[in-house]
Amino acid sequence: MPYTSRYPESDIVPIIMARDNLDLEEAERQLDYARDEAQGVTNYDELEEILQDHFGLEPDYLFELLYPSPARSALDLRKQSVNPHYP
Repeated sequence: MPYTSRYPESDIVPIIMARDNLDLEEAERQLDYARDEAQGVTNYDELEEILQDHFGLEPDYLFELLYPSPARSALDLRKQSVNPHYP
């Protein structure tokens, strides 16, 4: 039975899969680990450091690290408010 992603809307998972040559399960495991580490952290600089240490990604992905689906929706809404033609 093929593995189905637990994070179908994730941008982080496909990035680290392609960049680090990971399979889907390992990429999601790494995302889970980083999310566990970020849980309860309230200092922005510490959160940014977790994202950088685990994935080497810029702060643009911080909301996805903290809030997988709601943040994605909020980001899409923000993009749509700037560009009404955004899907």
